[in-house]
Amino acid sequence: MAGPALVRLRIRVPAMDCPEEIAIVRKALEPLPGVEGIVSDLSQHIATITVTPKGPTAAQVSAAIQAAGLEASPVEDDAPVAETWWALHGRALLTLGSGGLIAIGLAVHAAATGLRGAFSNEGMPLAAVVAYGLAIAASIIPLLPRAWHAVRSLRLDMNVLMVVAVGGAIALGDWFEAATVVTLFGLSLLLEGWTARRSLRAIGDLLGSRPVMARLRALGEVPEHSVPALEVLVGAVVIVKPGETIPVDGRIISGATTVDQAPITGESIPVAKTSGDGVFAGCVNGDGAIEIESTKPPGDSLIGRIARMVAEAQTSRGRSERWLDSFARFYTPAMLLAAIALALVPPLVTGQWAWWLNQALVLLVIACPCALVISVPVCIVAGIATAARHGVVVRGGAALEMAARIRAVAFDKTGTLTQGRPAVLKVKTVTATDEDAVVGMAATLESRSEHPLAKAVMTYAGTKGIRFDPMTDVRAVPGRGVESPLAGTWAGSVSWAQERGALTDDARVQLAELAMLGASILVVGRGASIAGFIACQDRMRPEAIPALAALRALGIARIIMLSGDSEQVAGRVAAELGIGEAHGGLLPDDKVKLVTGWAGRSAPLAMVGDGLNDAPALARADLGVAMGEGTAATIETADIALLTNDLRRLPWLVGHARQVMSVMRQNVIVSLVVKAAFILAAVAGHGSLWAAIAADTGMAVLVVLNALRLLRSPSALPEVLP
Repeated sequence: MAGPALVRLRIRVPAMDCPEEIAIVRKALEPLPGVEGIVSDLSQHIATITVTPKGPTAAQVSAAIQAAGLEASPVEDDAPVAETWWALHGRALLTLGSGGLIAIGLAVHAAATGLRGAFSNEGMPLAAVVAYGLAIAASIIPLLPRAWHAVRSLRLDMNVLMVVAVGGAIALGDWFEAATVVTLFGLSLLLEGWTARRSLRAIGDLLGSRPVMARLRALGEVPEHSVPALEVLVGAVVIVKPGETIPVDGRIISGATTVDQAPITGESIPVAKTSGDGVFAGCVNGDGAIEIESTKPPGDSLIGRIARMVAEAQTSRGRSERWLDSFARFYTPAMLLAAIALALVPPLVTGQWAWWLNQALVLLVIACPCALVISVPVCIVAGIATAARHGVVVRGGAALEMAARIRAVAFDKTGTLTQGRPAVLKVKTVTATDEDAVVGMAATLESRSEHPLAKAVMTYAGTKGIRFDPMTDVRAVPGRGVESPLAGTWAGSVSWAQERGALTDDARVQLAELAMLGASILVVGRGASIAGFIACQDRMRPEAIPALAALRALGIARIIMLSGDSEQVAGRVAAELGIGEAHGGLLPDDKVKLVTGWAGRSAPLAMVGDGLNDAPALARADLGVAMGEGTAATIETADIALLTNDLRRLPWLVGHARQVMSVMRQNVIVSLVVKAAFILAAVAGHGSLWAAIAADTGMAVLVVLNALRLLRSPSALPEVLP
């Protein structure tokens, strides 16, 4: 029995524009009973909280976030929230104002004591002190509520460290240093937020590419007219002229054209489309006028689902992010205690209290984990956004990290390595009078099936003009076939025919002849006798061989093929693709058992399937990868969804994920090395507050710029040879 429906609460948090605020929201809400999930959208400053019916209300959630030091208010609907000018530019204005006030204070001080004296505390005029004090206030006021909440929660974070460092500098009379430290800290936070928004701009641009209006076809006495695209109902017919952007997800019912799907799937070449083909909102129509029947509500379009997936992915943390959280939990208090010890212990020997207090402040500034904390999230966000722009949807940092670690890949055969559109190759009779009788019997059973072999039979029957009456009592037998209990007819696999005791010696002889073709065999029978066999053969995907070669070049030596077809068919396809390990004759449960046995070992395994029939196996693999032309099942099922059926996206993803991990490691290692060097200098009494400020801010800028390189990840795919 299904549980009670969950409730979605949307809370606007204006100050949530970088991973630090996401962490604050998460820590404030996770302890609340009834909270099932938290998704933060940096681009709109919206937190979506999923709660049980008896969970907290929107007002209670808002209050919890406010208690953590962030402004929050409920949002009633799913419409994008219009940002105020201050919400968009307030932090930047405060940082710019602080910088201007520091310049004024420095100029006043220099006018009184000379330029050299302006960088010391000697002879500082009151006007300079006021300017520095205002600069400190402008930058530190946003930090105070967060620092106070952290102290009340017995948790020390970077906000606490920064407030303590600034307070200590003021106590020593170092007004210029205090103002510079807090202003540069604000600048680093500003850069972090800008990076996150810059990484998501591709998704924002994609959503912005949807046309506002849609042109509806004339219906009865209602003439052709335009309506808002968000108001188009399922079943409505939309007219799209050449060069226009398609406003809805739907199916072409009239006309032929080419469609530029690059904004959605990353395909660089326009795709030919004709009557019956599906199209997506946000794609650009080519040179033909078309009529589209809307098949999905505007809110459930592929482009909308991609945006939601990317928003969710921002808060799905990987192993590296969780490690950083744990590290910061101990690192920050340890650095504060070390600074206190540095301020108290050496002066007992030297008597230089002011000097060692200054060194303690240096330690606090350089110990601030800003660059370290943002080094991983900015890489993850940039990596996910870049993948989405290339037609690959990644469900969070954990999936991206696992993609980089993959050392073995298991592929489902039909629809993944092959095109999933088999054609009838040969028909053989056993007890039936002729081939048409065999095909007709199969067609009556398979007319309502979506299985690839069923579609092949239906296409063949239509081509041959074979008439049949669809049966209404047909039921599917998972992993075996279909049957009609009333008529006693059935169609399915060879193993099912053997279970039914229908394989006679004559049938085995004909079956052996068909097995030589390496084709998939559909057995058609009535009762305990076989009417005949239908041999079907699927074509390889043209990009399969270069994709597999690219995976091997990346060091993925173990490539496996799983198939429900016979061992002979699986062996033929595996040999054609150069795959050394193939398993045929598998039921869905068999695939799950094999994948479960392989997953979780030292060589992480990815399972690649169509996202529907292979869903259980995808869920058991270390990494589930779903293929498909953007169906709902493909988007929602796996850790990663390839929005096109182009297998070359898989090695591209592995290479991209490894690049993300490489940049991430660079950021963490360099941050730790620089901090360690300055910590040792401060402990040795050779630290400089200026150098600490430059190092801390410089590292924050460096990790941000390094992460931005991921937005330019190469899009080249392995070449498909003719």
